[in-house]
Amino acid sequence: MNKIDLGILDNADEDVIEKLPPFSSDEATRKRVLSMSEKKFDKLMSEQKKVDDSEYEVSVSGVEIYRRPVWHRALGIAAAVALIAGGIGTAAALKHRSPKSGESMFGAQVTDEQTSAVPETSSLAAELPVKAKTPVIDIANDEVRFTAAVYAPYLLDISAEQQSKLAAALDSSEWTPCGEDEPLPEGQTFTMYVYNNGSPYSITLYGDKTVKLEGMGETTRWHIPDSAASAIIEAAVPETEKDGIWDETALLGRMTWCSADSINVSDIWKNTRAGARDCDMTNKDDVFFKMNNAPDYFDRASGTVKIGRLDYYASGCSGDSTKYDFQVDLNTAQAYQYEENYYGPSYEAFISGEGLTDQNVDFIQAQDGENYCSASLSDKTYYKLPGVKHRIDSPTVTLEELRGKNSESGTFDSSASRIQMLSGIAINCIENYRTAFEYLSSFDNWDIVGTEEVNGRVCVHINGAYQAAYDSITSFDLYLDEETGVTVRLKAYDASGRVVYFIETENLKFNGEAEQVKNPDLSGLTGGSEAEPALPKKAS
Repeated sequence: MNKIDLGILDNADEDVIEKLPPFSSDEATRKRVLSMSEKKFDKLMSEQKKVDDSEYEVSVSGVEIYRRPVWHRALGIAAAVALIAGGIGTAAALKHRSPKSGESMFGAQVTDEQTSAVPETSSLAAELPVKAKTPVIDIANDEVRFTAAVYAPYLLDISAEQQSKLAAALDSSEWTPCGEDEPLPEGQTFTMYVYNNGSPYSITLYGDKTVKLEGMGETTRWHIPDSAASAIIEAAVPETEKDGIWDETALLGRMTWCSADSINVSDIWKNTRAGARDCDMTNKDDVFFKMNNAPDYFDRASGTVKIGRLDYYASGCSGDSTKYDFQVDLNTAQAYQYEENYYGPSYEAFISGEGLTDQNVDFIQAQDGENYCSASLSDKTYYKLPGVKHRIDSPTVTLEELRGKNSESGTFDSSASRIQMLSGIAINCIENYRTAFEYLSSFDNWDIVGTEEVNGRVCVHINGAYQAAYDSITSFDLYLDEETGVTVRLKAYDASGRVVYFIETENLKFNGEAEQVKNPDLSGLTGGSEAEPALPKKAS
């Protein structure tokens, strides 16, 4: 690790520090950002000390009294200035309404003085007259998140209240185009990213209260009023005090880690639930939509899902049942699943865990954000494949898209279903489009009974008839987690009322309560990226 020499600032005098340009005239805001910056700096210094200690053996005969360097106080001010400089330009360009997908942010928004043809270049601001109208923007109903040096590499998802306040401030402000040769100021920046229904853009605020607006093939710069700059800073570093003291922990529930190479206008949305919308779980359209798009309604999950198919004979039953213990993090495309497969147990025995003696295979499947791995513990082999999907690669699917070519008949087309992200991990539980299409495609064959608590989750209870000539199933009871649309329980019956297929999800937890994703232990196994796939045996 390269050491960072910060000692040059230890003796910086007060004059140098006082000359650092403040990012805001608001003393409370300065103190808030300073506090966060100092904490981050102390953490960096602590990590650097660990590196130093591991590289050198130091003999200490005495203890030097610690004096916090003068520049420590200036760190937050300089950091904030740089933040302002890099992140706010794009949001301001969309002032009175969000542009439609693919529509230019600068269409139909300038005065009559402006020429009719506006070139799409980085010097677009220079082409605009001084009195051009403010760019069009309305972030009230968009997904919005911030990056700032004080909490990088995390992203901040601002609260609904903060977003409403910011939207009002931006909507009421007037912007002036920057000159063609006006240089970008040095220092820190605040960047606001807006999803805008699949047409993302960014706004970067600089210390001189100019912004750079970037997205949809265009980049422009603008001067903005103090009120707009203050609103951006307040949203990026919100006021969260506890007993009069700055409370950094208040942001933890709204912080999402993001790799450095993903911090750009489009890739930053890999880590978001931008397609989630409010659903009325007493409405069949909404139930079907949410079930097909369950990954939009949580970030992390863990639990155990049991799936089985049973065939009954005169002597009892025989079947293929599988138990999956899983953890997933959809923000980082990481997942882990340990799988055990059994032959023979009845539905009751498998659910209770009694008499499970005929285990025949056990597998591990995992994703690390970049690669997929499958390992057979019984064969002591594994293989890896590059490439995993993020939410940006698996966008929300609307009801119209799900109907696809069958739109006129009103039925659904499974080929139009959402692209799956987890490569079979937590199958038919989290990414449960197969169950949705198989059991709920014909709305005339099922009804919403009500809500019940199942395995600790409030669930929507659905009862219906199953009509497939090739299958022994005739009816079913399905329980969907009301909050996320995840399958908690499915019991499918034959004509005599016996369970012939089932899904049972236990210990289901989401987000902050979910277990951390495990790393697969491949020690003692042979294989690699060139190894033949050791595909796990799935319950039919």
